[in-house]
Amino acid sequence: MLFSKASKQKESLLEMEKKFLTDFIIKYSFSFPSFPLSNSIVLEGENGQKESLKSVVGESQITILKISQNNCFSCIESEFNVLKNLKGNRSNIIIIAQYDSIRELALLKNKNNLEYKIFNTVDQLPMDKLEKLNVPYYFTVNETLNMSSFFIPDKNYPFLSENYLINRAYN
Repeated sequence: MLFSKASKQKESLLEMEKKFLTDFIIKYSFSFPSFPLSNSIVLEGENGQKESLKSVVGESQITILKISQNNCFSCIESEFNVLKNLKGNRSNIIIIAQYDSIRELALLKNKNNLEYKIFNTVDQLPMDKLEKLNVPYYFTVNETLNMSSFFIPDKNYPFLSENYLINRAYN
């Protein structure tokens, strides 16, 4: 009986911690100022076709998972799992990567059975400090190419990524 009571208290504390972390991420990931992206950023699609970031974004707001071949691989896979398990409309979420070749990226997409648009770019995004962390990160881009709502996921807390995406991508 004592074990059962202690177990319920532990579950309650874990739920409180989960709610606190989720609320914290939601609140603070949206409070950063926006940064403009260059109109000259070129993306290469899976078929090798090149197009501007502006044309990919179009007249809406999209959420982007930014990855690089230098990122922690288990971190990338963790985010891919979050994306695969996400319910609802996925059309406003894309992946932008920096890989040596689009072929490597296509293999990664196929291996992970992703249903998202994925693009490669050689252009640097203006987030040098985030890039130096060598981890994937999320952000949103609106129709004027302003980046906002940055989020650095943690593979140990995938529910935070899920909550970020639900609150960003579906709003």
